[in-house]
Amino acid sequence: MGHDSANLVGMPNDSTITFNIGTKDFQSLERVLEQNGVQKTDLDELKGALESENVKNPSEGFGPKVSGWIAKMMQQAASGSWQIGLGAAGNLLARAIAKYYGIGD
Repeated sequence: MGHDSANLVGMPNDSTITFNIGTKDFQSLERVLEQNGVQKTDLDELKGALESENVKNPSEGFGPKVSGWIAKMMQQAASGSWQIGLGAAGNLLARAIAKYYGIGD
C-alpha cells in the first residue's frame, strides 16, 4: 500500500491552499472559495453579507451576517454537503475572509 495520497482533512495548517486575495476584492475571495468547493448560491449570499456590513475593525471579529454565513458553511461541512473536512473548512473560511478584510497572513 503506497503513501502517495495527501489528506487535508486533519491537517489544515499543512495545506497548500494559496490565499491570493486582495483587500475588499470579492472576485479573488470568490475564486479561492469556489476552488475549494463553495457553491455559487453560497458565494452570492456571502457577497451580500460582506456588502451589507461595514466592519470597522475586522480583527475584533466579523459582523453578524458574515459570522452567520460562516456558521452555515461549517454546518454544511459537518453534514457532508460541502465536501471538505471540518477543520479545513474553518481554517479556509477564517483565513480567506480575513484576507478580504486586509488582515491575517
